[in-house]
Amino acid sequence: MKPKYPQLTSRKCYKCGKNMLLMSVTVEKVPMQHNPVTTSIYKCSDPACREESEKDMERFAKRRQDQETAREERIQRVKDSKKESGRSAAKK
Repeated sequence: MKPKYPQLTSRKCYKCGKNMLLMSVTVEKVPMQHNPVTTSIYKCSDPACREESEKDMERFAKRRQDQETAREERIQRVKDSKKESGRSAAKK
């Protein structure tokens, strides 16, 4: 029989101290691993705290995306500058 989610757990929220809800459990077989990997997703049982945490996660994800975009742009600028320096050296 498959468990029903969300389930109230004894884990405490690191922000407010209320009990956490177990939202989902995923078990997957990963190549080159002896045992399957289990991923559990927990959320706070307090709606206000949960909303604040979700906003934080969105902000972190946006920051990570912005950093990745900036990194790709820097790499492209370096590649372009190397091409330009190669062309100017060939003209001399």
